Amino acid sequence: MLLSRGGAGRIYYSTACKTKDGESLPFPRVEVRPPSKEMTGLVAVREIFKNDKHVMVSEDRSGMIRVTIGQPVSALLQTRIHSLTLKLHEQYNAMLAIFAILNSKNVETAMDQLGFDQPNIVFGGGIALPEKGGRLPHLPASMKDLTMDQALDAVARTFGGVVIYETCAERSGTRLVSLDFVQVANL
Repeated sequence: MLLSRGGAGRIYYSTACKTKDGESLPFPRVEVRPPSKEMTGLVAVREIFKNDKHVMVSEDRSGMIRVTIGQPVSALLQTRIHSLTLKLHEQYNAMLAIFAILNSKNVETAMDQLGFDQPNIVFGGGIALPEKGGRLPHLPASMKDLTMDQALDAVARTFGGVVIYETCAERSGTRLVSLDFVQVANL
């Protein structure tokens, strides 16, 4: 379904901050169904979530498919990043690029102002580095004057995957935000 779009997409959701088992920001329960065999792209994704009234599926002008589950706090996504410089390993690795975006000065300031914190995250996996003559997908060394949402869209498109934006609010008033990446396309 997303492969026809280069594998790029976005999921936004709100959830409980922790399960009884202590899992942070668990994916919410959604009602899904398989799409018809002839369906692709936006129509197929809409068909998958057709029976769940808590899920909204849309497509923006650029063709990015967006799935919103519940009511995630989206104000942080509109944070303007004036300048983002990525180290070489951040340019070639989706999750490291996402961490760089999330930890940029402008986003950190907005998180403080909006009362957000990040859960403890353990990163595991290999790290891709460019090789001479290689053609690995990568982000530019710097990006200027874009929103956090636009920067995350660039990660999804560049690496052919889905960037997941997760938020929750605890009874104490603490709000958490987390980001994840799922590879879809083989680039």
